[in-house]
Formats: sequence, C-alpha cells, structure tokens
Amino acid sequence: MASRLGNILYWAGCLLAAGWVVLAYFGTTTQAQPDWSFFWTAGLIPAAAFWLVGRAARYLLAAN
Repeated sequence: MASRLGNILYWAGCLLAAGWVVLAYFGTTTQAQPDWSFFWTAGLIPAAAFWLVGRAARYLLAAN
C-alpha cells in the first residue's frame, strides 16, 4: 500500500513540475523581451524541487 502512495506522489510531483515549467515559460515569453533569468529562477528551480520531493517520496515509501 505504501508503494502505491509513493508512486502516486511521484507522478503528482512530475505533473506539478511539468505544469510549473509550462506556466513559467508562457509567463516569460508573453513579454516583449523575454527575461530568461526569471524562467530559470522561477520556473526550473521550483520544478526540480517538486520532482525531487516526488522522487524522494517514491523511494522512501517503496522501501518496505
């Protein structure tokens, strides 16, 4: 049962990270001059954190 929860949390983290990257990309490219430093700091770094938290949950809960 715990491994299922770990998989669910992992996939939720993946989906949240992907959605975050897409929103940050569109928020960056709607400007006249894109601010790519904003995309890196507000887009990819939190997305990586979401993915890592999901990955850690999967690893910790799958170890029975």
